[in-house]
Amino acid sequence: MPDNNLVKIELSRYINWVKNKAIPFSLAQGFNSETGAFYEHILANGMANKKANMRVRVQARQQFVVCYATDRGWLNDAQIYSDKLNQFLLESGKSPKNEALFAHLVSPEKMLLDDKIDLYDSAFHLLGFAWRYKVFNDNTALDNAQRLVSQLDILFKGHAGGWNEGDYATHWRRQNPHMHLFEAFLALYEATNQAKWLARAAEIYSLFEQVFFDHKDTVLLEFFERDWRPFNGQGGKVVEPGHMLEWVWLLKKYQSFTGSPVDNYCLSLFQNAIELGLNASTGLFHDQITPNGKAISHTHRCWSLTEYLKASIALANDSQIDTDSHIIKSIEAIFKYYVTNETNGLYVDCIGKSGDVIDDKVQTSTLYHLVLAAGEAEKYLTTLD
Repeated sequence: MPDNNLVKIELSRYINWVKNKAIPFSLAQGFNSETGAFYEHILANGMANKKANMRVRVQARQQFVVCYATDRGWLNDAQIYSDKLNQFLLESGKSPKNEALFAHLVSPEKMLLDDKIDLYDSAFHLLGFAWRYKVFNDNTALDNAQRLVSQLDILFKGHAGGWNEGDYATHWRRQNPHMHLFEAFLALYEATNQAKWLARAAEIYSLFEQVFFDHKDTVLLEFFERDWRPFNGQGGKVVEPGHMLEWVWLLKKYQSFTGSPVDNYCLSLFQNAIELGLNASTGLFHDQITPNGKAISHTHRCWSLTEYLKASIALANDSQIDTDSHIIKSIEAIFKYYVTNETNGLYVDCIGKSGDVIDDKVQTSTLYHLVLAAGEAEKYLTTLD
C-alpha cells in the first residue's frame, strides 16, 4: 500500500493542473467570444483550429465544464461563458425539425451542416441544462430539459425500454447514450430533488441490470439489436473498458441516492476492466476489447484514465480495492502520456499502439472528463486530511 502522503501529492498534482492550467488554457485558447462557442479542436501548437466544424453537443459539454468548475470554486465571474454558450445553443444549435431538440453539426460561421437529432447528443444537452440550473439558478434551463425529455419520449422511445439512436436509421442500439442519459437524470435529480428524475434514472438502471451487463462474462456490452439482444455481428462482442469504469462511478452515485445494491456490479466491472483491458506494461487501457480481453482497437483515449481515477475513488470504501494504488497509477499515466510539457494546459487525446500521438488535434470535448475527474479527486483529497 502506497504512502498516504504520496497519494495526496498525486491527487494535488492532478487537481492543480486541471484548475490552474487546463481550464484557464481552454478558456483562453478554446473559447470564441464572437460566436459564443468553443472551438472543436486545439492544435498541437496550442492554437485553436478555427476552420473546424463544430459538433453542437460539444458546447453542452463545455457548459457542464464551466458550471461544474464554478460550483467547485475554480472559476470566478464565469457566468459570461455560460450565458454565451446558452445563447449559442438556443439560437444556433436548435434543430429546425423540432425546437425542443438540437442539431448535430454547424460550421465555424454557425451555419447548419447536419440537422440530425441524436440521443447521445441529447444526453449532454440535458446534463448542461441540469448544471446551468444548479449553479446559476436558470429556471428556463430546467424547462428546456423537461421539454427535451418529453420530445425524446414522443419521437424516440424504443421497443422494450430505452430510446432509439435518433431520427436516422441505424443497424443497432447502444448502451453509451443511455449511460449518459443516466448521468444527466442523476444530475437533474441532484439539482432539483425532484423524484421524477430519479425515476428516469431507475429506468436506465433496469436496462443496465437486464441488458447492458453481461452476467455470464461480467462485462459491459455496447451494441444491441432493437429488442436488446446482443448485436448479431462483430459489434455484439465489443467491450469498452473505459465505459465499464464510467459505470462504476455512476452506479455508486445512484446508490448514494437510492441505496440500491450495486457493489457486486461495481467490483466486477472495475476488476474486469483492469484485468482484461489494461496493458500492464504501459498503464493504458485499450479502447475496445472482446469479452475475453483480446484487443479490438490498439488506440488509447485519455478519457479512460480519468474514468479509472473516478472509479477508484468511488470504490474507496471497498476493502477489496487498493484505492490509493489505483489512484496513483491513473494519475501517473495521465501525466506520462497525455499532459504536454510544451504548452501549459494542453493535453493529448489519443495514443497509438507504440505510444505515438495519433492525432495532433486535441478534442476540446475531452475537458469534460478531465474536469469531472479533478472534482472527484478534490472531494476525496479532503477526506485524507
